Amino acid sequence: LLLNGGAPAALLLRTPDVILSLGVIVAEELFGHSIPIVSLGDSFDRLEAHTHAAVAGSTVICGAGPLPPAPRSFSTADERLAASALQLEPEERAMLAGERGRAARVAMRVVARAAEVCDAERLLRISQAHIDGCTYIGPGGLRFARELVALGGRVAVPTTLNSNSVDRRRWRAMGVPASLGEPSEALGQAYLDLGASLSFTCSPYLLPSAPRLGEHVAWGESNAVVFANSVLGARTLKYADYLDICAALVGRAPAAGAHLD
Repeated sequence: LLLNGGAPAALLLRTPDVILSLGVIVAEELFGHSIPIVSLGDSFDRLEAHTHAAVAGSTVICGAGPLPPAPRSFSTADERLAASALQLEPEERAMLAGERGRAARVAMRVVARAAEVCDAERLLRISQAHIDGCTYIGPGGLRFARELVALGGRVAVPTTLNSNSVDRRRWRAMGVPASLGEPSEALGQAYLDLGASLSFTCSPYLLPSAPRLGEHVAWGESNAVVFANSVLGARTLKYADYLDICAALVGRAPAAGAHLD
């Protein structure tokens, strides 16, 4: 929505939401588009008494009619990262500084900012990743993956891919329209170009590479997340699209949620 000009002017939330925030973080880090996000807590209930609102930094100004534009007083991403209490290892700081390449720098910035939304105090090393974002749902996802390829991205840990939207070898013979088949094939190829394995399965726990008890992984497919945490005894959050590949590119994930059980 941010890339197509259809995004809201701001997001006003009761509590922090990592998935909604992630969309804004990715758009800002890779494409320079952003909107303010404010978590209001119990004050969220007061919004229903007003018809208009304006955001000034972390303050929301409400009224019964149109309001003048608020000054852009919210902090930049660089300022937020510089002031972050997130504890980073020297190697993680090197990636954040761009010493491991442009794609790793962007991915580390996304992971670090997502970790802040999760209230994580640090990052942890993952042994593998499974990417849910390789299913084609629109041009934004393809543009994102191609941008990571253009930045020289390569996964830092073994990475498998979820099912693609089409049969990559037979979609034309099956009568799939080119409007879906071509971008779906291109999206799958972009993730392969990033170094992921040719897997395309919703069940990475059936592969020989399935994690063992106690391993920390970054998996995006919902059924696989449940299986990993319960049957296998590995640990993973339900990683949203885009955060999963960013974690794979740097081999790190926020130390939060199920990872701490």
